[in-house]
Amino acid sequence: MTSPAEPGRSRAGRTIATVAIVSGTFMSVLSSTVLNVPLGAIARDLHVSISDASLLVTTQAITFAMLLPLGDWVGNRFGRRNVYCAVIAIYGIGGVVGALAPNLAVLVGVRIVQGAAAAGIVPLVMTLLAELYEPSERPLALSAWAMANSAGQALGPPLGGVLTSYFGWRSIFLPTPLIAAFACAAAWRYLPADIPRTLPLEWRGASTLTLGALFLLSALTAIPQLGVHSPLVALIAFAGCACTAGFIWIIRTSTNPFVSPQAFREPSYLTSCIGVFGATTAFSSALLAIPLYLTQSLAVPLATAGFITLTLPLAMALIAPFSSVAVKRFGSGRTMQLGLLALAAATGSIALAVHLRLGIIALLPAMVLIGAALAAQYTAGAVGTTHSAAGRYGAGIGFFNLLRVGGAAAGPALVAIVLQQNTTAYPVVFAISCAVVLVALAGTFVAEAPGRRSERLLEE
Repeated sequence: MTSPAEPGRSRAGRTIATVAIVSGTFMSVLSSTVLNVPLGAIARDLHVSISDASLLVTTQAITFAMLLPLGDWVGNRFGRRNVYCAVIAIYGIGGVVGALAPNLAVLVGVRIVQGAAAAGIVPLVMTLLAELYEPSERPLALSAWAMANSAGQALGPPLGGVLTSYFGWRSIFLPTPLIAAFACAAAWRYLPADIPRTLPLEWRGASTLTLGALFLLSALTAIPQLGVHSPLVALIAFAGCACTAGFIWIIRTSTNPFVSPQAFREPSYLTSCIGVFGATTAFSSALLAIPLYLTQSLAVPLATAGFITLTLPLAMALIAPFSSVAVKRFGSGRTMQLGLLALAAATGSIALAVHLRLGIIALLPAMVLIGAALAAQYTAGAVGTTHSAAGRYGAGIGFFNLLRVGGAAAGPALVAIVLQQNTTAYPVVFAISCAVVLVALAGTFVAEAPGRRSERLLEE
C-alpha cells in the first residue's frame, strides 16, 4: 500500500481509519459469540435440535478457518481497501438476512457466507494496521486489534442474552449491519487507496492447505459426537494429514509457492505461529471448562457462572491496550514466551485448585492471568508476524490466523473429549492445557535456536 492519501495524513484521519479497521474484527467476533446464549431459543423457535442448531457455530468457524490463508492474497489482488469494504458490506448484509431468515437452512447459509467474509476481514485488518503505522507505532495499533477481539468475546454472550430476552433471538443479528455500515463508510473515506497487484497464486498449495484445515478441524470437532475411535473420524483425519503433507511437498518444490518455505525459517514468524496456537488452545478450553465446572461441580447458577466466566475476556480486553508496552520493552518473541509461561502457571494453578476443591475465589486470580497473558500473546504475535517478511505477503498472515482459529477449535474439542470419558475430570482438562502451553513454550525456544530442526523441516 502506498503512503496515506490526504484524508489519512492527519492524526485524526488515521485514528478514524484505525477505528474503522478494528471495528471489522470486533463485528466478526461479536457476531460469533452472540449466538452462544440464544442457541437453545433459536432451536426451539425453528423446531430443530440443539445439535442441528450448533451448525450455526461450526459451519461459520470451519469456513472461516479454511479460507483464512486466501484472505490477504485476495486483498492484494483486488486492492485491500476495496476488498475490506466489500467483505464488511457482505457481512452486514448477512446480518439483515439472518434477522429475517425463515428457517435453519437459510441461517446456516448466512453463517457460511459470514465465515467466508470473516476470512477476508481478519488478515486484512492486520496488514492495514501494519501499513498505516511506522514499525515503532505498530505495537500500540495492533494492541487495539487485540482489544477489539477480546471485547467481542466479552460482550457477545451477555448481549445475546439481553437482546433475546427483550426483543427475541432475531435481534442478535441487528448490531452487525450497524457496525458494518460505519466501518465500511469510514474505511472507504479514510483508508488510503492502494493499487491492486497481480500476484501469482499457486493453486495446488492453496487447495491442499485449505482442504487440510477443513478436514483436520472437522475431525477434531467430530470426536466428541462420534468418539475418538470412530472410523469416520480416522478417515477425515487421515485426509487432513494427507492434504497437509501434500501442501508441504508442494511448497518445497514449487517455483512460486503459496507459502514460502522461507517463512518457516524466520524466528519471529515461527515463534508467533507456535505461541498463538498454544495460547489460544488454553484460553478457549478455559472459556468452556470453567463455566461447566462452576455449574456442574459447584452448582453455581447459570447467570452467576456466566458473569464469573466474563473475567477471562474482560481481563484480556482491559490488558490489551497495555500489552504494547511489554512488546516494546522485551520484543515480540520474549513477550510471547513470558505470556506462555504465565499461561502455564495459570492453567496449572487452576488444575490444582480444582483438584483440591478450593472454590471460586481460588480460580479468579488465575482467570485474570489467563486473560492478560492472551492479550499479550495476540499483540506480540501480531507484531512478530507483521514485522517478518512472511507477514508482508499474501498467505503469511492468513496462515498465522489459521493457527489461531485452529487453537480456538482445539480447546473446546479437548474439553469435550476429556469430559466424555469422565464428566468430573476437570483437573485433567487444565493439566492437559498446561502441557500444551509448555510444549508451545519449548517450541518457541527451538524456533529461535541456531541450526534448529524446525528450519530443516521445509528445506528445499
